Amino acid sequence: MSKNTPATMVAGKLTYWGCYLAIRDQLIIQRGWSTQTVKEYESSYLKKICRNLRNHDRTPITAYTYDDYAQVITAIKKAGYIGEDGKVKKYDQATLDRFLYLIKAVVETAAAHYLCHNVFAGDTSHRTTSTRDQKGKIIPRSMSPDAEARLAAALLTDPMQSGQYMGLACMYCLGLRNAEACGLNYRDIKLWQDVPDLWVAWIYKTTKIGSSILQASGKTKNADRVIPLPELFVQLVLERKRMLQQLLGPDVDVDALPIVCKEDRYCDRCSADDITTAARTFFEQIDVSSEQIHLAYCDMHNELEQTDTPQLSDNPIEKDPTAYFLRRLCVTALVCLGMTQREISYYIGHDMGDDIPELRNESLCTKNLLQIKAKLNRRPIVNTGYWQPSVTHLSSDTATAVTSGGEHDLFLPKNTFKVMLHLTTREPQDTVMVGVHTDNPNKRMMITSTESNLPPTSYPNELDVIRDYHALFVNHDRKD
Repeated sequence: MSKNTPATMVAGKLTYWGCYLAIRDQLIIQRGWSTQTVKEYESSYLKKICRNLRNHDRTPITAYTYDDYAQVITAIKKAGYIGEDGKVKKYDQATLDRFLYLIKAVVETAAAHYLCHNVFAGDTSHRTTSTRDQKGKIIPRSMSPDAEARLAAALLTDPMQSGQYMGLACMYCLGLRNAEACGLNYRDIKLWQDVPDLWVAWIYKTTKIGSSILQASGKTKNADRVIPLPELFVQLVLERKRMLQQLLGPDVDVDALPIVCKEDRYCDRCSADDITTAARTFFEQIDVSSEQIHLAYCDMHNELEQTDTPQLSDNPIEKDPTAYFLRRLCVTALVCLGMTQREISYYIGHDMGDDIPELRNESLCTKNLLQIKAKLNRRPIVNTGYWQPSVTHLSSDTATAVTSGGEHDLFLPKNTFKVMLHLTTREPQDTVMVGVHTDNPNKRMMITSTESNLPPTSYPNELDVIRDYHALFVNHDRKD
C-alpha cells in the first residue's frame, strides 16, 4: 500500500476509504459508473474527499456526522484548485455538487448494508439512492401490504417473544423512539381514569444514549405524554404480563419490570442500540431487504421530523434506517387515519409550538384521547388482527387438541423442554409438514417423528384416519 493511500481500518472498523473499497463493486453496478468514470471518481475520493475529511486515517466511518461531510465541501471550496496558468481557481457549483454526490453515494449505500448510519437521511437535495439492486431488479420504495402483514404477525402474535422484539412492537404500534420504548415498564400500561376500556401508555422516561440507564423525560418538550393504545398491543402486553407473573411467581412485582428486556432476561432493560441490532435480524426474518428499508425511509421523510430538538450529546442524532423505520410506518398510518397535525405531533412526541403546556393539557383531556382512539381503531392491522393465522399456545404440562386445515402455528413458551404432538391426515394424498423457528439463532430445536406402519386400507374407516405422525420437540438450549 502506498504511503499516500488512506487507511482502510481503524480499531477493527472501516474508515471512509475502507468502506468505499468494500462497496465499490456495488456502487459501479447501481450507479452505472463506467471504467473511466470510476477512475476519475476514485481520484476525487483520494485527493479531495479523504484528504479533507477530519482524521480520515484515525476515525471509523460510523463516527462521522452530517457536519463532518459538510466541512469537506467547505474545505474543498475554500482551497480551490490550481489552473493551467498556475493560479488558484474556484470550483463552480456543479463541481462542488459532484463532490457531495460522491460523499453521499458511499454513505447511503453503506448505510443500506448497515456499515454506518445514513446521516443524509431526510436531506432530499441531490438524492442519489438507486431503485435497483445488484441484479438490476427494481426495489419497491414502500412496504407492501403482504410485507406489513408479515411484520405485524411476527411482532404481535407471541407474548413471550424476545424483549427486543417487544421494543420493535412498541415502535411499530405506538410510534415510539427506541429509547422511549426501552423506558416502558408494565405499570406504564394502564386504564385511563373513568373510561373502562381505554388503555393508555404513560411515556415519561427514556434510556440514556448508549446505555440502559433510565432518565426522566425525553427528546422534546412534548416527550412526556399519555397515548391511547391499539387493541392487539394491549392484548400482547397484558398476556405477557400474566405469563411472566405465572413464570416468576407471586413474590415478583412484574409491574416494575421493563417491557423491553434483553432476550428472556426479564429484569434487564434494553438500550436503544439493542433494539437497533434486533431490527436488522428482524427485517431479514420477514424478507424485507435493507435496500427497501433505506429507500422507504428516505421517501417517508416528513417535515414534522424536522421539529424535533436535538438531545444533549456530543454528536447530532443519527437516525438508524432500520428500527426507526417502524416509527415511520406508524406516523404514515396516523396520517392515513385522518389525524390532524396537532394530534400526530402529540401522539409521537414532537414539539407542538410555543404554547406547549396549554396544547398538552388540551390533548390530555378524555374527550381528545377518545377521539384519537377512535381514529386508531381504523388501523385494522394492529386491532382486529385479520392477518393472524390460527394460533395455539402450548406448554409441556398441558394437553391441547388442535383441529385445523391448512397452516397452523403453535407457539411454545421459552421454558418448554418437550412437547408431544399427535398429527393426523384425512386423505391419502395429504401431507404433514412440520417446521420449527426460533427467535434466537443460538437455540436449536429437534424434531423426531415416527409414521404409523399401517397401510391406508388397514385403518378403520369410521375414524377416517390415513396416517398418524407423532412429533417430539426437544429444546437443545436447555441447560439441565
